[in-house]
Amino acid sequence: MARARVTTADGSGRRRRTAVLVAAVAVIVSLVAGPGNSLAAADVPQRYVDELFADVTVTSDVLYGQAMNHGELVDLRLDVYEPAGDVATQRPLIVWIHGGGFVSGNKADPIEVAVASRLARQGYVAVSIGYRLGSAIDEVAAMRAYSDAGDAIAFLRGSAEQWRIDPSRIVAAGASAGGITALNLAYLPNRSAGEGLDDDPRRVSAAVSVAGMAVPSSIEAGEPPSYLAHGTADTFVQFSSAVDTCDAAHAVGVECVLDVYEGATHVSIFLSAEQIADDVSVWLYGTLGLEDMTSISGRFTTDDGTPVAGATVRAVPPGHPGRLRTAVTGADGRFRIDGLTPGPHAVQFESGPWMACRGDSGSCGRGRYDVVDVAAADEVAGVDAIVGAGRSGSLDGTVTGLDGEPVAEVAVWAIGAGFSSVHVAHTGSDGQFTLGGLPEGSYAVAVLGDSGWVCHGPTACAPPTFVEVGDGAVSGVDIGLVAIPSPPNS
Repeated sequence: MARARVTTADGSGRRRRTAVLVAAVAVIVSLVAGPGNSLAAADVPQRYVDELFADVTVTSDVLYGQAMNHGELVDLRLDVYEPAGDVATQRPLIVWIHGGGFVSGNKADPIEVAVASRLARQGYVAVSIGYRLGSAIDEVAAMRAYSDAGDAIAFLRGSAEQWRIDPSRIVAAGASAGGITALNLAYLPNRSAGEGLDDDPRRVSAAVSVAGMAVPSSIEAGEPPSYLAHGTADTFVQFSSAVDTCDAAHAVGVECVLDVYEGATHVSIFLSAEQIADDVSVWLYGTLGLEDMTSISGRFTTDDGTPVAGATVRAVPPGHPGRLRTAVTGADGRFRIDGLTPGPHAVQFESGPWMACRGDSGSCGRGRYDVVDVAAADEVAGVDAIVGAGRSGSLDGTVTGLDGEPVAEVAVWAIGAGFSSVHVAHTGSDGQFTLGGLPEGSYAVAVLGDSGWVCHGPTACAPPTFVEVGDGAVSGVDIGLVAIPSPPNS
């Protein structure tokens, strides 16, 4: 299929295309064909850009809600498409919304199946949703679709663990009415009173629209980026409405890419589906930061090499608790955590009473973390741990308040020099704590909160205590809360 791409000189981000039309059946066949289609010129196939998976697993008719439609309570269902045999634990989700003018269409129509299957072969979790259809093409029908699609996203975000979805990478996409709905999810207000954007379970990371449009006045600074493909001869959803959408986004600093198909109508643009799919794949790869995603893998065993199954492994960048990723070890004790961004990650192994000892360091302790540097676009293998106790140092002490009485349920942290390792324990009812499995070295020990050394109550703080730990126990590391001096009167 020959095409010419021209970028306009005004820097608007619009890209103009002249498409050589082919039979619609051929387009569908190219979409549902097996792997081997390279979606971007590259020496090494890339997940999320190329079709790396041969087969797709489909779970049909998952109930995500109920709603009234024309006086009748109806079930709302969706179909989930996953790459067969995939072991990744944090996968981006694309929610595909079918077209049909809000009055027709079905989540299992051939084009919907083709799109979702292709996305799954690329490594995404793809979901094709059903939604309430209206009796007329009007605002009421559009708002029903918008409401249902938002409920589907909230349902999937709440089921992220089940479907192994990365809740920070959820995309709304669709064609015609589905494209309008996808853009509405990105830009129409859908938050409850007092709820911030980050708290909204219906939020999306990006929107993709084919032959759709947004309400320009609804787009505000800081909202998600969008990709639009639109034909200049579209008289159903006017081409000018797509231009207005991107112009409004650019005016408030929101990314909006508009691919212009010269001479394409509302229907004939779909004969360029293969090209659109290629471009969307490359755009999402960069927009979602998928080129930087990496992973860690390893094995959790006992002293004698017996696998520890069902243990929880956590990885989180220091200072970014919202980017916590977890995995559970299999029967062989192995795990893999995907969806990590480049940089250091604190990694913790925990399984009931077991105490994890990282690698050959001989350092153990339930609640202990090790810091692993994760490189971009690479897997860090060999992040192993063994179970044991008493192989290194420990410290214990008591936390007391201003009145000298023990303070219960306080988190006490021991941070190794250079953040080499982090350990945490909670005080008991007697104010006592024990931190075990500490490698030899220097530690800062204190009550620690999200913003550093923090106060307990309005007038007392716990400054850090610096301790040297060797091979053995260090006792009497007591932490006394001290009064904060009152500022002088001005």
